[in-house]
Amino acid sequence: MIRYLQETANLYSSLVLIVPIFFFYQAGVVYQLLTSGSFSINGADYFTHYLLQLCDGSLFAYIVVVLLGSVALGWFLSRLGRGHRVDLGLCLPLVFECAVYALLFATTIHLIQSFPRLLATPLTLIGSGTVWEKAFQAFGAGFNEELIFRLGILGSLVVVGRMVSAPKLPTLIFAFLVSSLTFSVFHHLGPYSEPFIFDSFMYRTLAGILLATLYWSRGLAVAVYTHALYDLYFFLILNS
Repeated sequence: MIRYLQETANLYSSLVLIVPIFFFYQAGVVYQLLTSGSFSINGADYFTHYLLQLCDGSLFAYIVVVLLGSVALGWFLSRLGRGHRVDLGLCLPLVFECAVYALLFATTIHLIQSFPRLLATPLTLIGSGTVWEKAFQAFGAGFNEELIFRLGILGSLVVVGRMVSAPKLPTLIFAFLVSSLTFSVFHHLGPYSEPFIFDSFMYRTLAGILLATLYWSRGLAVAVYTHALYDLYFFLILNS
């Protein structure tokens, strides 16, 4: 049990364990492009949108770029691991752990929304299409948003705080708040955003804090899978 907790919290192990989500999401992008000629963009995934523009809409060019990127990712992980081997048998217990967190998360939000003055406006996620398309969107959100807001913003702020010898606890609180507020604001910016509703903004800020807590205490992979499974549960059940 201790080994499992240590291994899944390790950054290198987390990066390896979320690779299947990356490939699943990219397969979803290709599937949607083949069947409909477009794909339902995840709010944080402007990268794929601009990459398709650079490829001039060519599916073949996009696949080639993704394959080359996958090779580069494999090389980077091999260099980063330096002989460290990740036990892929960790995947099943990891998914189970994250499914429990996702259900607890959904139950908590449902209870909060049941109080008339707390997040009274029901949350809606922008998700449309078939079951498979919703699954692709959910896993894309988990992958992209956790990389950007937790690993990228939260992690970078903590590193900067250490570099300037800032007090640890205030730095961590600041990083939690900035990454969570940015995570929430992001859903209301840009051409693929939703209208600003204060309840939704507060909900996502709280969600960001919870996901930041998971990231800090259990690692990137747990945050990614929990986020993805919660969004999937929301798309398919709560928001159906």
